[in-house]
Amino acid sequence: MENGRAAEEAERLAALEARAKGNTRRIEELEQRLSELRPVVTAVATMDLRIARIEADVREIKSEVRTLCSRPANHWNRLLDAALGALAAGLVAFVLVRLGVA
Repeated sequence: MENGRAAEEAERLAALEARAKGNTRRIEELEQRLSELRPVVTAVATMDLRIARIEADVREIKSEVRTLCSRPANHWNRLLDAALGALAAGLVAFVLVRLGVA
């Protein structure tokens, strides 16, 4: 009985050692992969910062473009207001001349 138990424990020990070796190998492989991924993670973080800056720049440019696009409309609106004002003044002057007030 003692020999059977010793043999069983020896088998368990051998299985545990094999598992430990397998786990050690997997851990070393994962550490290697992690070492290979660190530069990629750093590059992605750098790109994220750059993209954030680009997005801010694009928002600013879009705002400036909207401002620039609205300027010609404002110029035409002012020109139209001036023309309508001149037309109204001319019409009033014409009416006053016809009435003999001026």
